[in-house]
Amino acid sequence: MFTHRLTTGRRVRVREREILGLCEFQRRAITVSPRQPRKEKLETYVHEWWHAEFPRLQERRVDLMGRDTARRLWALGLRPDRRQRGSVRRLRRCAERLLPPDLPPRRRDRLALGLARYLWKAGYRLPARGR
Repeated sequence: MFTHRLTTGRRVRVREREILGLCEFQRRAITVSPRQPRKEKLETYVHEWWHAEFPRLQERRVDLMGRDTARRLWALGLRPDRRQRGSVRRLRRCAERLLPPDLPPRRRDRLALGLARYLWKAGYRLPARGR
């Protein structure tokens, strides 16, 4: 379990449980199943992050954005590996390129940093350069 601060300033607890994923706004908690394959687990983490950041978005839109963002992060080499070295800064730059271009620059920057920190705390790392 870890805590994460959303761009709105709210803190949420992130934990692993037996359901695929759940974002509970009132309890300020994100729940993700530990028994998913690595790629699907990344998709669930990203999907629930979108729910937490944009609570009013329709499920269909969150699902589409979550799948697309997770697929592109996976293609960049993002994997669950706490032992691997890397930097939140690199992950932030990658996340920034994946966010919708129509967002205001400041909001986009804060969201990229938020997503990078969230995935970092969840144990996801980009491979070292040159690999």
